[in-house]
Formats: sequence, structure tokens, C-alpha cells
Amino acid sequence: MRFRTTLVLFGVLTLLSLGYYFLELKEVEKEAKTKLVSYQEEEVSSFSIRRGEKVITLERGENGWRMSEPVEDRADEKEIIALLGNVIRAKTERTLDASGDSLADFGLQNPPIIFTVHLKEKETPFILEVGNTTPAGFSVYARRKGEEKILLAPDTIKTSLEKDAFAFRSKVLLSFAQEAVQAVSLRTDSLHVRLQRQEKGKWRITEPVEVAADSGKVSDLLHSLTQDQIQTFPDKPASLKMVGLDPPRGEIRLTLDGGTEATLLLGEREKKEKGGVYARRSGEEQVLVLKETFLKEIPKQVADLRDRTLLALDREKVNTIELETPKGRTVLSKAEDTWGIKEPEEASADQGMINDLLWDLTTTRVKEFVDDDAKTLKPYGLDVPPVTVRLLDPQGKPLSTLTLARASNEEGAYVRVGDSQAVTLVEARLYERLDKGPFDFRLRQLLSFETWDVGKMELSRNGQEILLEKRKDEWELKKPKQVKAKYSAVIDLLNEIKNLKWQKVIAKGPTDLSFYGLDKPVATFTLTKTDGKSLGTVLLGKSEEDLVYAKLQEKPDIYGIPSAFLESLPQDSSALAE
Repeated sequence: MRFRTTLVLFGVLTLLSLGYYFLELKEVEKEAKTKLVSYQEEEVSSFSIRRGEKVITLERGENGWRMSEPVEDRADEKEIIALLGNVIRAKTERTLDASGDSLADFGLQNPPIIFTVHLKEKETPFILEVGNTTPAGFSVYARRKGEEKILLAPDTIKTSLEKDAFAFRSKVLLSFAQEAVQAVSLRTDSLHVRLQRQEKGKWRITEPVEVAADSGKVSDLLHSLTQDQIQTFPDKPASLKMVGLDPPRGEIRLTLDGGTEATLLLGEREKKEKGGVYARRSGEEQVLVLKETFLKEIPKQVADLRDRTLLALDREKVNTIELETPKGRTVLSKAEDTWGIKEPEEASADQGMINDLLWDLTTTRVKEFVDDDAKTLKPYGLDVPPVTVRLLDPQGKPLSTLTLARASNEEGAYVRVGDSQAVTLVEARLYERLDKGPFDFRLRQLLSFETWDVGKMELSRNGQEILLEKRKDEWELKKPKQVKAKYSAVIDLLNEIKNLKWQKVIAKGPTDLSFYGLDKPVATFTLTKTDGKSLGTVLLGKSEEDLVYAKLQEKPDIYGIPSAFLESLPQDSSALAE
């Protein structure tokens, strides 16, 4: 019984599969009948567009498409692919019968457009005659050469074939691969510079100065040379001198792999509103007019191409920072990825502040190259610099040294890197970041934690105890009464505690806590992590002027914190209850 059922099901499945196959085959045949052409883009070896006496001919070669009529030139492959794709994708809407004189009604007796396509594997070309646009305006009458039927094809076919020769000519200035460029020589009225490729894609300016180049800027310049920048192909001028090309006003010369060169000669601007600039490729007679915007992409001075990185350094390699400022000498050292103060005394350091300092050192950009070879540093305040920073690696070897002084106009700071006599101007922010003393780098947070890591908070003030506990990202008030806590109020309080920093060290390990009111503190708070580990307990004592004495329960030192913090602590639980 089971075998019989299986056999029946198999037969049904076979019939359904055959039905689907024949249905699909029928759809394919139907689609093939409605396609305007039966070839694919890769089969085309050449094509021509004839419009009256004008003929445009394009041929596919080993190095891509070229135009052979009306001029010999490189072709715009994007336009060619778009045209062929438009024709290949086109479908006929319906067919009409016509012959003899009636062809004139459709514009096909003497068709205004004849599209001839030569295919690689066929001797007979495909010819499409394109006539008038239909009265409705969405289709065009067309006919395949050798067929009597008139086709209604999309009017986009006619639009594509009506483009002039300029549309199919390459508007790219120079054809090359960026990675093949080994050197660039650029000469204009205001600039003469030479660049040389270095290893790992880096670039260096070799003339008129020897300095690092901004590889991104060089890449942008090379990229602009491979884009559509040609505005027109003007008729040959009476003389090249008239358009500033004999001698040329400027020149961009590329040295490629193997020593070959590609050169663009630049001339005068067109003498008309929104005119471009005359140019010519070396070795070619054709004069070009480039878009006016192209000139904006050409650097105007050497500084435009210079690398503006102040300090090319890997932050991870810095293990020691020696800083000398009017506020004193500070030595910061890293051990197991944690920074600490080593001089003038050992102390915990503010990790975020040091990381910010290193970030600024390695990301600061030069505003201005003031003097590449200063004969004296005195005019810049760098003969006796107020700020000096030395960076050393884990073995104590120097990585770099910077000296800084504020610029007199207060718009920035002068900087000297290493033993170089070069002086640069940077934003004043870097000077302000470095103008710090030992105290500034101290870790001054009484408790260090992240708010999301706290699972319990205990507060005591004026004899009232408050206990808060977190359950699944929600806070509950446990004492003095058990109610849901106001989440935003708890988080605000935790942030107040997290951002609390002492202003000064009041005493180092005193024995008499009563003098500071810490034997019977006016307030205490304890934080515990979600895993049960204590983050610490802080005691708050007497007030003196704008400071309150504070102490970590497990440490001896006494600090002064802003008295405003005591005022921010809740007087009772009502401020925390939902």
C-alpha cells in the first residue's frame, strides 16, 4: 500500500515538474521574441551610428574601446556600456505592417538614424533603423534591416543614439594606474614641486625642500587626473601661443613604472565667463579645454602637499613621559598598561588625562610651517622653551622630543620637534594640554568605578541610613522603607560621586581624626559592585571655607573636596523614592 502511494506521488511530482518546465520554456521563448536584439554586449566588436552625413564609429581593441570616426581618440567606456546595455535590454512593445511609401509615415523610408553593429563571430552586421517618435511620445518606430515588420521600441533607444561624438569621447585627462606612478613633477605659476613615492605607498617632497608629503593629498591629485575633466575639444587654435601652450604655463608630469612618462601641459584660461583652462597631452596635437573646477584641485603652494602630522609616532610604544613646565617637572611611567607618577613623588595617575595627552600629541596637525631652517629660535620663544616633553620607549630610548612656546598673537603655539631647526605653528590647545604640573596628573577621584558596575549604595547622613540595591537594571530603596527607587535620581547621584575629585591634600596619615571631624563623620557613603566586592567607603567631616574634609575609610590621607558636594547628597530618602 505504501509503495503504491509513493508511486502515485512520484507520478504527480513528475507531471508538475514537466508542466513547470514547459511553462518556463514558453516564457523564455516569449521574452526572446519581444527582445529588440539577440546579441550580448561582449559579442560586439564595433558599432557605428549614422545620422545623415555624420558618422560615429567605435571599435573594441585589446586596451578597450576607441573612436575611429569622426576623430581618432580614446572612447568613453561608460557611455558605450550604457548605450549597448540600453539596446540589449530593450523590448518591442508591438509590431506593425508597412511597406513602400507607407514607410515614410514612420520616418523609415530614409531613416534619420542607422545603428550598425558588428559581432565577433558573424560576418553579417546587425543593422537597426530608427525613425520617428510615436505621437504619444513614449516609443519610437524602428526596423531591423532585412525585415518588413515595424517595431515599437522604447524612445530611450533614440535618445541614446542621438548623442553627439563628444559624448562618446573619453573625457579622462590621463590614463594610468595610481600604483604605477613613481614620481610626480608639478609646475605652475606659483609652484614647482617634485614628489617621489616611498615604500608602503608613502610620498616625499624632494624639491624644493626635502620633507614628508601628505600621501592623501598626492592620491587626490592623481585621482583627479583620471577623472572626466575635459569640458570641450575645441578646434585647433591658430597657434599654441595664443592659448598659453607654447610655452606651456604649467605642467604635470608623471613618471611610471619602467620609466615611461605621462604629461599634461596647462595653458591659459578661456576668455569667457565660466570658461575652462586650455591643456594638451604631451605628444598629442589635440587641444583640450578642462573644467574650471580642475584648477581648484591643483595645489597652489608646497605647504598644500606637505604632511601636516606633527608627530608620526605609535602611542603604544610610549612608556615614559618626561614633562618640564613652569609648574614643575613630572615623570610619568607605564607598568602593565597602567600609568603612574614617578617624579617628583610616586602617586597614582589619571589614566584618562595621560591618554588624552598622548592622543593630542600624535593627532595634532600643523597649522602653518613657519620656518624650515630657523637661524635663531629666539623670535619664537624656543631658545628657552617654557614647555618640553620627552617620550621614551620601554627600554628608556628616546622616541621624540618637543619644545613649545605660546605664539605672541595667542592664536597658537610654536613647536620644534627633536633637534630640527624647523618651527611650526599648532593650535594653542596642545600647549594648554602640556602646560601641567605633577598635581594636575594625580588621580584625584576618591572612588574609581563605572555607574553600571554598582550593585549597592549605602548612605548615612544626619543619623538617617539609606540603602539602595539594584535588581535587573532597576533600583530599589531598601532603607528606611522598601519602595521602588527613582532610576534617574540614583544615576545622577552615582555620577556626582564618580566625578568627585579632591582639591588638595590636607594631611598625610594623621592620628587625630577628631580634629577634622572624621571620628564622627557628618556623612558617609559606601559603594559595592554587582559581584559583591566593595568599591570603598568615603567619610565626610568638618567644613572649612569652601572645602569639606574627606577620607577613604581604608586609607590614612585626608583630602579637601568641594563643599558643594555635601550639599548635593540627599538629606533623606524622599529624593530617591519613586
